[in-house]
Amino acid sequence: MKTMAALVLGTCALLATADDKRGDPEGMSCRDVVIVRYVDGPNADEFSTHVADHLEFLRKGLQSGDILFAGPLQDGPGGYTVYGMTDKKKVEKLVRQDPLIAKKVCTYEMNTWMMCKTAPADGK
Repeated sequence: MKTMAALVLGTCALLATADDKRGDPEGMSCRDVVIVRYVDGPNADEFSTHVADHLEFLRKGLQSGDILFAGPLQDGPGGYTVYGMTDKKKVEKLVRQDPLIAKKVCTYEMNTWMMCKTAPADGK
């Protein structure tokens, strides 16, 4: 129970520093990004018709660097895409070009996320 309380307090402390002047938490490197969660839309049954075009959309975004990570959920419908930018209007413009969104196969939710990582133990 003490471990859970420490985790919650540590998370709250980390979140409390989430502004541009925050500086990164000690031992961490952080970056603000926009995450997009795809969920089934009204035309979800048309997924197989548009998935190839969706994958091409993701491939182009990954190659250009607009998208950092993308992939489906393994334990249910939907997936996430992590955009390497914080301008939600720009991300929304891109997301609306995704064939799954344009064809209403999926809808989406968008959030800004402070993505943090630590350096590997070997320092590389």
